[in-house]
Amino acid sequence: MSHNQVIIVLRILNLFTKDTNVVDQVLARVSAFHFSIISWLTERCSQVIQFVVRTLCSSIGIIVVIGSSFPPFLIAIIPLGWLYSRFMT
Repeated sequence: MSHNQVIIVLRILNLFTKDTNVVDQVLARVSAFHFSIISWLTERCSQVIQFVVRTLCSSIGIIVVIGSSFPPFLIAIIPLGWLYSRFMT
């Protein structure tokens, strides 16, 4: 590879590394929020409610992280949710 080709490959790699770093930072913030809710619920609620809230927080966290890194996903989530509810019931 010539010098110019290596530079282009490294720039592309740098873009992906930056995106991964942003996702990791958002995930850390969402996880901290998630664990604070879970610790609060551990003291006050039954196990069934804890499970429901834990699952809900995880799902919302996943949607937030994917939506912040790839905004068109937020548009696609509506028909995907409808299809899921239609076929899983």
